[in-house]
Amino acid sequence: MHTIWILSLEPIETRYTAQWFAGVPRQIAAHAEAQGIAARVHMDSAGFGQEAIDSGVLNIVNVPGDGGTQRASAGAFLNFATTNLWKNQQVNRFIGMVEAGLVRDGDKVLVTDAWHPGILQLAYMRNLLDVSWEISAIWHAGSYDPWDFLGRNIADKRWSYAAERALFWAIDRNFFTTSFHWGLFSRVLKIDDDEMGDHAAYSGYPNEYLWDELPPHRLPPEQRPNLILFPHRLAPEKQLDIFKDLAAALPQYDWLVCQEQNLTKPQYHALLGQAKMSFSAALQETLGIAQAEATIAGAMPLSPRRLAYNEQYNAPFLYPSDWTANWEAYRANKDFLVSYIRTLMDDYATPRMQAEIARQEQALKARYLTATPLYQYLVGA
Repeated sequence: MHTIWILSLEPIETRYTAQWFAGVPRQIAAHAEAQGIAARVHMDSAGFGQEAIDSGVLNIVNVPGDGGTQRASAGAFLNFATTNLWKNQQVNRFIGMVEAGLVRDGDKVLVTDAWHPGILQLAYMRNLLDVSWEISAIWHAGSYDPWDFLGRNIADKRWSYAAERALFWAIDRNFFTTSFHWGLFSRVLKIDDDEMGDHAAYSGYPNEYLWDELPPHRLPPEQRPNLILFPHRLAPEKQLDIFKDLAAALPQYDWLVCQEQNLTKPQYHALLGQAKMSFSAALQETLGIAQAEATIAGAMPLSPRRLAYNEQYNAPFLYPSDWTANWEAYRANKDFLVSYIRTLMDDYATPRMQAEIARQEQALKARYLTATPLYQYLVGA
């Protein structure tokens, strides 16, 4: 039986990376067990050895990095300095496994963030050593997205585009969650469908654990205060200024910016379970975990009809993209958006709106927050 090696994102408590670090190996194992394949999770490669391989079960091995307790850079998903300590140590530890003869032909390596320079080192070793393993990775964002941190801050994109194309071709199976994301990636980086083969595939994120974590916080509709949340990072592409202007225009509601509260993950989930609405005016979103979490917690995920939102969300929860395309467009369309928010808030507790939220939740679970195609590829069943 082959081994699945996981090079995870560093676990930052305020990001979903902490949940992925512990949850992804276990969810892969659960999928394998459901297919009748015995599986064992090893949360640290330091404890993995030949005895585990000889047991004949499917071993799922986490390869952690280092860098101490990490906090994300301001407005960002990761810490732009210490993420490299984590990634470098992951590669070093994986090399130790290779040198010990524990990485074998047919093994599969999952890198949970494709923007990992170590992938090139994995491909280098795979192609030059007499061991052949497969590399898979999940794409989140990159310089090909003009509103991502990389897209905004890298002026000379010749090097970053070349790096992203190299990563794509070094990876055997690149996973994208939305057609919007794949379309953006392939268009900007000029990936030709005719030569792509099976290098790219769709899979939802491995976020099945959300259905264990969020429902306990979910208040009944009639018990919820008139609370509207801004669930995003404090970054320019999230357009916080629009949210704050709406709060001034609609003082009958309570408006809360989550990232200004220094919340723990359980505290954040509790707020989601109390809110009637989660508001987005984002200009960059390849999936949108925040709005999906809000939906599972029972809130209305009001979002613009653009980006990945356009394929993820149903009509009641989408407003015309032009209304928040930028500050000037918002000012021109503010009255329409204010009126629509009032209508949704008035309708929140009605059976019709609760049915819409339930339908939306099931649609997200079926396609975007369940990673069955990824698990099937890794397990082989």
